[in-house]
Amino acid sequence: MGAHPTTAGDWQPAVRWVQPELGRFQFVSSSSAARSWGGTKRNRNMSFEKMSRSIRQYYRPKSGLMLKVPNKGRLQYQFNVNHPQIVRFLKENFPNSGCLARKL
Repeated sequence: MGAHPTTAGDWQPAVRWVQPELGRFQFVSSSSAARSWGGTKRNRNMSFEKMSRSIRQYYRPKSGLMLKVPNKGRLQYQFNVNHPQIVRFLKENFPNSGCLARKL
């Protein structure tokens, strides 16, 4: 997945798990999420609009990193927990989230 926050703590104020076993999460603070992602990408001008636009790139079949959330609530997204890069990312950054409980 390339660059990502060095610790899950960087995202704690911004994200909550909705259905961790499915990799589904929700941004509870879009501005905090944008700041965290902007820091990761070394972009001080990151906005949530820019960040969400980049997330949509990962829905494409070519990458397969994210899945569309059916009937999603506000600001909900879902990792593809069957993708090897996502499995590694979640194990490294969110080991106690409940994600991948079926796979560990």
